[in-house]
Amino acid sequence: MKPSDVLGCAGGALFLLLTSQLIPLVGLLSGLLTPLPFLYYSVKLGRAGGAKVALVSFLALLLVTYIAGFVRAMFLCAEFGLLGLVLAELYRRKSDIGAVVLWGTVSLVVVGFGFLVTIGLSRNMGPLSLVLDYFRSNLDTSIRGYEQLGLSAESVARMQSYSRVLTGIIERIYPALVIIGSSVVVWANVLVSVRLLRARGLSEPEFGPLDRWRAPERLVWGGIAAGFASFLPWEAVTFLAVNALVVLGAMYGFQGLSILQFFMNKARISRPFRIAAYGLILIQQYLLAAMVLVGLFDQWFDFRKIGGTPVSSED
Repeated sequence: MKPSDVLGCAGGALFLLLTSQLIPLVGLLSGLLTPLPFLYYSVKLGRAGGAKVALVSFLALLLVTYIAGFVRAMFLCAEFGLLGLVLAELYRRKSDIGAVVLWGTVSLVVVGFGFLVTIGLSRNMGPLSLVLDYFRSNLDTSIRGYEQLGLSAESVARMQSYSRVLTGIIERIYPALVIIGSSVVVWANVLVSVRLLRARGLSEPEFGPLDRWRAPERLVWGGIAAGFASFLPWEAVTFLAVNALVVLGAMYGFQGLSILQFFMNKARISRPFRIAAYGLILIQQYLLAAMVLVGLFDQWFDFRKIGGTPVSSED
């Protein structure tokens, strides 16, 4: 284990973590890529060497973030560091893109839930109550800030009403939001890591063309079952069913985007136009819903004419 490897891993992760803490929005996006240094050195040095560098780097980061007072960064470092090692192991096992995103998401959700339980126990709160309390306090702070800026009483009341509605929605689909958010983090790290490993001349995973990816056909039956279950009179069952529908909807949304990418590749659409199209889809809920429906109906109509075998992806 070379000191330069430890410095590279710890330094890269520290930069991304501190950026996420100190710079709004842009820092948040870069902070989500904190698994990359751990992934990179695990692929470069192998399983044992990567684990040693990750452990020493984590201990160094733990000390620095504790001294700096960034307590949340300590948990993010542990969670994202483990994700980087998990992704590197999945790459070594030649897993397809579906398995990489699935098990990466599972590791992120399980570790994150463990941290929430630990923090919640210290405050005598459940994981959901802890998150909702944090969410409500942020909303209240934002509303008070607008109020101090001279926003009218009517506008403040309207914002308070919207915040109550939003909180109610989050209470119902919080597990689904966690799963979807975690999968997006994994997906972003996979896309960036493939390019990083390629640029460094290291072994990169071969996923095949991403524009041919499709969800397993049997998931359609899970969606149908969840749809029926959401109308049952038992609260716990409907809670699980609604969250399952949201997760499956996101999955078919990704399949719809994959189909869109396929046809844009076929038509050789320029990159600026693609970025504009993806941005428009993200901010227009009707277009997003259309992508979900396209992905769902692709199970039967096979819009790309690629056959029934799901194919994994690349870029």
